[in-house]
Amino acid sequence: MKKIILVLFILISSISFADNLSNIPAAFMDVGYGAKPMSMGGAYVSLTDNANSIIWNPAGLCRISSKHNLSMDNVTFFDLYNYSFLGYGMKLNEMISLGSGLIYSGDEAMSEATLLVSMGLNGSIFGKPFLEKLNLGLSLKYFGSSFGNNSNGSYVDAQGEHQVSGSANGFGCDVGLQYKITEESNVGLACKNALNNIFWESSNGTGTAQGDYDEGIPTTLTYGYSFSKNNITFALDYDKALYKDVEDIVHIGGEYTLLGKYLSLRSGFSQELYTSENRKYGFGVGTKLNIWQNSLLHFDVGYEIQPQWQGGNTLRISMNIVK
Repeated sequence: MKKIILVLFILISSISFADNLSNIPAAFMDVGYGAKPMSMGGAYVSLTDNANSIIWNPAGLCRISSKHNLSMDNVTFFDLYNYSFLGYGMKLNEMISLGSGLIYSGDEAMSEATLLVSMGLNGSIFGKPFLEKLNLGLSLKYFGSSFGNNSNGSYVDAQGEHQVSGSANGFGCDVGLQYKITEESNVGLACKNALNNIFWESSNGTGTAQGDYDEGIPTTLTYGYSFSKNNITFALDYDKALYKDVEDIVHIGGEYTLLGKYLSLRSGFSQELYTSENRKYGFGVGTKLNIWQNSLLHFDVGYEIQPQWQGGNTLRISMNIVK
């Protein structure tokens, strides 16, 4: 069994070590979604168990506790950039779960949309009962963007219109796994944008636009571990740097539940492992309420502090409906 898990980890990890391209994304950035995971420092790869799994780790779809699961999240950075996420997960049976989601950000000047279709498979589907502690996941993604459609961006001189406008289309895929070591502890692995490519088209009246070209989105690889017992949960994620211009990042978070697990207090932080730079602190609270027809509403609020970025503190509000 240990050999099987080791092989799976190596196979997923090896997808991302293709080259040493820049890992500084300019478009379709992963800003982290969900007030709960971000208030826990972004340590969530081995914990995710709802529709947020579509983004964090598609293997977590197998851990959805009921047939239907709907997640909504919204966050604004620097009072300027707004990102929204809507995700839906459905448990077909004990072995197969499906999900779909939409990420949207931007305005007329620049807009981006990502469509996701995901699947989670429990290892027992392969006919081996000893694999029932293993979950595998895959998310297929479509990227779309448009830019330069804002009227206030026009600049015309003797040479012509300088404003650049255009669009982009592309694809990507995420793969992941989760494994239940004991009743209290889990490990996870997520490789985002393991395969991807974006095709850009741009033009302007002066001919100075870059024209048609394609580029990739940097691949990311995250290992996760979590331990839960009684009312306390601890989580640790490690982002392994795959490129020379990026540092390894560590994420640490915790959660304490009380009042019959109807109230949760959370905190966490993340930072570059060796330089201790780009540190972020997260704090949050969550509650759940019984609503109509035995449906459960999870309401989460989180606040993220980024000391190194002026105006970079963010308030996150998200909801999750379980039925």
